[in-house]
Amino acid sequence: MNFQNLFSNSEKISVMLSDWAMTSGVRCLFIIIGAFIVLKILKWNTQGILQKYTSNGENKRLQTLASIANLALKVIIMGVAGALLLSEFGVDLAPIIATAGVFGLAIGFGAKELVSDLISGFFILLEDQVHVGDFVTVDGSSGTVEKMGLKTITLRDASGTLHFIRNGRISKIQNATRDYSFAVLNIGVSYDSSYEHVCSVLKAEADKLLADVNFQENFIGEFEIFGLTEFADSAVMIRCRFKTLPGKHWMITREFNKRIKAAFDSEGIEFPFPNRTVHLRAEGTVNDALKMHMNRNSDISGEI
Repeated sequence: MNFQNLFSNSEKISVMLSDWAMTSGVRCLFIIIGAFIVLKILKWNTQGILQKYTSNGENKRLQTLASIANLALKVIIMGVAGALLLSEFGVDLAPIIATAGVFGLAIGFGAKELVSDLISGFFILLEDQVHVGDFVTVDGSSGTVEKMGLKTITLRDASGTLHFIRNGRISKIQNATRDYSFAVLNIGVSYDSSYEHVCSVLKAEADKLLADVNFQENFIGEFEIFGLTEFADSAVMIRCRFKTLPGKHWMITREFNKRIKAAFDSEGIEFPFPNRTVHLRAEGTVNDALKMHMNRNSDISGEI
């Protein structure tokens, strides 16, 4: 009797398994194969995109973005596939989805600053705002970008101090080394100097610098003189500039300052220095003013 029950139960189980295999089992197999194919296609497309961009920091940026996108899409694909498989096994997904929603909401509130950092970092990379090696100013902190991540940007300033800046706190980025730079110089000369003479000396020294084999590869534009821009207290200001490769404007500014100092000394063009003229006004002549001052002092000494 027991053997007959066992045999009949095993037959029922085998029938149920065969029925499930012919229906839900086939669907589970298609789900697994479909998820595997989608993941492979995603990987091949990512590799194909990265092979097209291999210069400078572009490849590194795309690799970072591709890894983030791959991870996100893998999680989504595997999550959908897992949910479909569970439904084929007869698992009710409603309580699981509700629990996951509450759990995700709790994490979102508890780690909102982390989420803000990650999202901001992703869009900074996506919009290609900063590269490693760029000189940037981020919310008042200036330095060379040493490392970029989804959570922070790392800058090292001129004194060697390392700044770690959270991406979620960034409101403005100023990049001084993107595409090209300008070496802008404001030259102050005395009021006695001839404007035409000063401009001719500046132009001559700029032409020499542009033709110098040690510096000419750093220029991507001609020298420009904008003219007299300001009447300062002790000087007239003349503004000029060079268009240079990214980040080369500091070197060009230093070299041109050195050359115009020597040229101005040779041409007799005076650099201004602060001076002040004092005008004394008194009734009558200077002798009368001195006598009045002496009489006032004698009256004071007599009273004492």
